[in-house]
Amino acid sequence: MCEGDPSSVVMRVSVAPVCMWTSSSDCRFDMHDFQQLDATLDMANCKGTWSAPLWMTPDHWSGGGASGEVDMVEQCPAESLCSNFAGGGKQKCFSRFTPDNFHGHVTMRKEATGRVTVSICEGNTSCDLKDGASYSNIYASNGCHNQNCMFRLMSDIWLATDGDKGWRSCSKSTYKKDSRCAFSISDIRIASSQPFSGKCAAVNPTTVDAVLLRYPHNYSRLIT
Repeated sequence: MCEGDPSSVVMRVSVAPVCMWTSSSDCRFDMHDFQQLDATLDMANCKGTWSAPLWMTPDHWSGGGASGEVDMVEQCPAESLCSNFAGGGKQKCFSRFTPDNFHGHVTMRKEATGRVTVSICEGNTSCDLKDGASYSNIYASNGCHNQNCMFRLMSDIWLATDGDKGWRSCSKSTYKKDSRCAFSISDIRIASSQPFSGKCAAVNPTTVDAVLLRYPHNYSRLIT
C-alpha cells in the first residue's frame, strides 16, 4: 500500500526477475460485514506478466478454488485481464481490454446470500455486474466455514524463474525478461456494515448510500 494511504497501491517493474507484494493486513475485515468494493485501476506494459493488482485472501487459506480467495484483477493467463477465484466459481476474462494500456474500474459486490460478483470496466463509475465473474457462496468457502471469515486485500507481481502451481498455470512456467509492468489501484472504497477505524477509515464510505451516490451506474438492479 502507499505509505499512509491504505486506499492506494502502486507497483512498477524496473528489473527482472523480481517478485513484489503488499497486503492490507492492518485493515482486515469480516466478510459477513462486507457489502461492496470499488476502485480505480490503471495498467501499462503488463501483457505477458503474471500480476494480480487487486485480490483478497482469507486468514485461513486452503483448497484452491474452495478457499474463498477472490482475484478481482489478475492476469491469469498472463496475457489477459481477468477476474477469478483461484480456480473456483465462474471466472471471467475481459478480452476487449489489454493489460498493456488500461484505465478503468473494478467493482465487487457480496449479496446477503454470500454470492460474490466481480467485474472490470472502462470509465470512472461502478461496473455493471450482470455478466461478471461470480462465486456462489463465499460463506461456504474454507476461509469462512468453521473459520473466522476475516479477509485482507493483496496486490502482487510475480515475475520469477520458478513458482508454485499458480505460476505454472498462469505464466506457463515462463517469465517476460523485458517486462516493465506497472499498475496502480487507487480510490479503494469498501462499503461495510461495520465501518473501519483509524487509518483504515479512508477506505470505508460512511454508508452504502454514499457508495451509491458516488458510483450510481446500474446499481438499481442490485438493490431492488
